[in-house]
Amino acid sequence: MRKVESMDEDELIRVSARVDWRKVPRDFRLLLVLDRTTIRIGDRRRFVEQTTDVYGFVEGLKPERGEILEAFSRLEFIINEILKFELLGVPTVDTDWSKRKFFDEIMNYVDFSNKINWLRERMNLGKKQKQKLDNLRRLRNGYAHIWREDEIQYKNRPIKIKSCFKEFKDDFREVWKCVCDIYRIQQDKIKMNEVISPLLIKE
Repeated sequence: MRKVESMDEDELIRVSARVDWRKVPRDFRLLLVLDRTTIRIGDRRRFVEQTTDVYGFVEGLKPERGEILEAFSRLEFIINEILKFELLGVPTVDTDWSKRKFFDEIMNYVDFSNKINWLRERMNLGKKQKQKLDNLRRLRNGYAHIWREDEIQYKNRPIKIKSCFKEFKDDFREVWKCVCDIYRIQQDKIKMNEVISPLLIKE
């Protein structure tokens, strides 16, 4: 088998389907963000999502509380993974996965706004990106805490207005791509062949 690092997306999808769950540590978790695909392995399950590009799911968003909060859940998930890389380092074949899972549990008690503030301070973001992050943070808090959806605003305008919602999607797309790019820089440091190959069913 070729090294995992040299595989294209289709090959990675096929290889990830060959995971032998009997070999996978109980707390093993891995996220792969590719050009058109995300692969998540966790809780001894595998999830694959393919879109036209890494932020394709944003195009289908509707101005509904459930969909918006799900989009922000994805954003928070990626930010958590960036934090994990920054504080615990890159996973290796010798990684104690229980510590990384414990980190995930701790992150459940950290406010989303604090994670955004950390990202703004530690990552090399431009002024416009920082402002868009702040705008998105306020919108997310609105959807999470405001009683009626028709009271929720984005940049001081009702989010239900078509032009306003389009502006939100454009901003979210830009921030999502920025965060995914930051994550992929860390992801590229993982020696995938060492981490994944021992978990596969032998051909």
